[in-house]
Amino acid sequence: MKGERAEEHLIQTPHVDDQNLRLPRDTFPNRFLYEISRHRTFVIAVSSELILYAFSIYRGLTSKDRDIGFLIALFMIVLGSTGIILTGIITICLLNDCGTDPSNTLHFMKEIVAVGLQMEMREWDIIAARMNRVFYLNNSWATPYFFYDGEACHSFFKNYYLKHYSRGEKTSGTNTYGLEEFQPFVDQAVEAYKKSETRMCSPF
Repeated sequence: MKGERAEEHLIQTPHVDDQNLRLPRDTFPNRFLYEISRHRTFVIAVSSELILYAFSIYRGLTSKDRDIGFLIALFMIVLGSTGIILTGIITICLLNDCGTDPSNTLHFMKEIVAVGLQMEMREWDIIAARMNRVFYLNNSWATPYFFYDGEACHSFFKNYYLKHYSRGEKTSGTNTYGLEEFQPFVDQAVEAYKKSETRMCSPF
């Protein structure tokens, strides 16, 4: 019954228009600028923190009481380092959650099942371009540049879905796949991927 509901949901899910879809690989002159844009929330947050910490350290070092000023500066350095690390971890977790959100997972699995046995890197490029737009529209934390190219999309699928599937992990034991009713489509996508891998490795 859950599989039937998921299938109905999948059929009713509108397909993303492919017109004018481009990969970040085709937009950015280099990978560094892409990473800055993809993690712009982190960059803005860290920049603001650095300004605040730098100002506090400066005030501490220029304090009339040098001992207290030095302690304040040292405290702000420790606090600043911890704050930046925590900001980075939280930002990365929020971004990765975009790709494993139940609604986004459904779209992702739909694209992989649709491609089926034709799953070569150019097809992963198409899936990446489509999913970038889906993630951006469905999640406020996502930018339009979630996947740099098809290779990044392929790697994400392998790390977040294929590895867990191969270990026998199911939705009931992990939140990676989202809602349990979507599990049949995760299974279908993984099976389609494995069949495409077998076809590509076969000499005939």
